Parts: sequence; C-alpha cells; structure tokens
Amino acid sequence: MATKPTKTAGQDFIPVVLLGPDGQPTSGHFGIPCIQIRYTFTQPVQTAAGFQCTNLRTVWALLDTGADWNLIHEDLLPQSYPILDQLTNTGIGGSVPTTNHGVWMYLDPIEIIHTTGIMTMKRTGMPPYDLILGRKFLQCTRFTYDLVSGCTLEWITNLQAL
Repeated sequence: MATKPTKTAGQDFIPVVLLGPDGQPTSGHFGIPCIQIRYTFTQPVQTAAGFQCTNLRTVWALLDTGADWNLIHEDLLPQSYPILDQLTNTGIGGSVPTTNHGVWMYLDPIEIIHTTGIMTMKRTGMPPYDLILGRKFLQCTRFTYDLVSGCTLEWITNLQAL
C-alpha cells in the first residue's frame, strides 16, 4: 500500500544506479541495479502537513527480479519492530521459516510512502546493498533493464494500467 504525502510528486521515476562490487557507481551498462531508499520500522503519523516518517535510514537496495520477497540484513533490524506474519521462504537452497516484518519505505524522488513486508537475511560478505527489493516491491513498478535505455524504475500509481 502506498501513501502519498501532501506534496504532489513531480515525476514517477526512481533513479536506478548500477553499483560495482565496491559500492561505487559504475559507468556503462554493467553493474548491480540499485536504488537509494529510506526505510523505517516506525509507522508514519498523520499531521496537518501530511504523513510524516521518523527514524528513517538511507541504504542502497538491490532490485532483484528473481526474489519473491523483500529482504533486509538482520543486523539492521531494530530491537522492536512490527511482525506481520510467519512465512516459509523457498529458494534454490531449500525452504526456511521466516518472519515477515512491517516496514515503511519512503521513496524520495516521487514522495511516496510504501507500506510492505520485509524478511531478514544473514550478511554474507560485504555486498554494496543492505536491502533486496524483490517482486513484492517490483509488482508496483515498471522496471526496464536493457542496453539501449539502461535501467529505469517507474512507480505505477494506477496498477490497472499494467
């Protein structure tokens, strides 16, 4: 569910940056497709000025069309956080029970607060991203990744248009 703050968005595109293994933007069409995102586990509050998010943290998030769910490194989970439900995450390595946490993502460029679920993953190595945005997030977007136009991520406010 996406909540629009009071200010009207001037665009529907979220900049996609191709990161190298060192976390720095790459030139050309090769790299890890990521967006910079702010998230919080604290529910936004409505004020006279619109919805306000607190405790926002800015991270790089991998756009992963092969992932069913959104994932966050477990060391970024706060002491207290909302639990939505218990799920089973199935992948190439098998199935594991996991907890689906409530998270609010603030998409700065288009000024939308996106309410969704996120599961934890163990930090292995030092990837240049802290979140993985899977199809749970991407179903609200039009993601283009080709050598002609590069990477684009368009937020679809009217899902009937897909």
